[in-house]
Amino acid sequence: YSMPGAIIAIGVLKLNSSINVIMPFFIIGSTAGLIFAYLVRFFAVAWQPIESSMEKQCASINQATRTLKIKAVTSMSYINFPILKKPLLLTCLIVFIDITKELPLTLIIRPFNFDTLATLTYDLVNQAQFFQSSVPSLLIIFISLPAILLINRQVISEN
Repeated sequence: YSMPGAIIAIGVLKLNSSINVIMPFFIIGSTAGLIFAYLVRFFAVAWQPIESSMEKQCASINQATRTLKIKAVTSMSYINFPILKKPLLLTCLIVFIDITKELPLTLIIRPFNFDTLATLTYDLVNQAQFFQSSVPSLLIIFISLPAILLINRQVISEN
């Protein structure tokens, strides 16, 4: 997670050039390439809370289901998933906030004529249109605010 988005974008560019030698498949400048880069960038953000919740809440339950010879898929869908609903929701909110404000990765990998609020803000500030850039900046804040409030409420209720 601590790796900058620009470094991940360069890695995806290198992967794209290696793949193009074998078969002509372009991931740079496509939505699939952007989604792949986001997956690489934010996998650690999403995985760590889910893994810690699984260790805290489901370790003994998983051992009991194995003892009872319940299939892993059945255990996951009927027992673990209901227990992990809140951590999954919080993880989705955290990843949503991070993707909303991600700039360097999106600037390098994005498809042509594809703008996110962060890239639109960057383009407008780069053109010295400061008043116009305030609108997408405020939209980033207003879109992220409900997610942040939900996360805060959940953290406060756990304590």
